[in-house]
Amino acid sequence: MKKFKGIDIEEQNINNGLDKLAEATRGIDELKISLKKEDATLKIAADQTAFYLLSSKSRIRKLTLSLLKSQLSLKLVLLKSKLLL
Repeated sequence: MKKFKGIDIEEQNINNGLDKLAEATRGIDELKISLKKEDATLKIAADQTAFYLLSSKSRIRKLTLSLLKSQLSLKLVLLKSKLLL
């Protein structure tokens, strides 16, 4: 009987270990899903940031060109006024 009791205890320990491994596997699968969702969210945020950055750069270029045009126009007006004097 003592032999069987020892085997029963080992079997119970093995089954407990297998249950814990199965639980850990489920936990890992849940983490994988969670990480994929977070990765997708981060990719969207990165894409939006890149878009806004490009948009801002484009606006800065347009404003810079507009400013340069205004400066050139002002210089042209000043030159014309000097020629008329």
